[in-house]
Amino acid sequence: LGVGLAASRGPDEEKALGDAYNRIRSGSRRLDDSRRTLLESEELGLNVMCDLQGQRETILRTKGHLNDVDGNLDVSKKILNGLLSRMQSNNAMVWGLAIVLFIILVFVIYLKIQKVMATLR
Repeated sequence: LGVGLAASRGPDEEKALGDAYNRIRSGSRRLDDSRRTLLESEELGLNVMCDLQGQRETILRTKGHLNDVDGNLDVSKKILNGLLSRMQSNNAMVWGLAIVLFIILVFVIYLKIQKVMATLR
């Protein structure tokens, strides 16, 4: 029966059958190419996701380091403010002591002048 059908086909039918076969084969090749492209795209996407994950971890580590640095800067600022306060207190004490010594010096000179004046009279 199959031989009879093949024999009963005309050249137009053979050409149409060949064209259909060629289209199926071409479609199959395009499908394979598309599948290959899809797999390459998937691999590329996975690589990009891995890179992004690594970058995210780096950013999070950097953020942690910056928080540590910020904390250290706060401590340093408090220490420097304490040192500034002590320096200002010490500076005020030095000026106060200088004024007291100046007053004592003036008083001693006054007493010496009084003694000299009393001796001259």
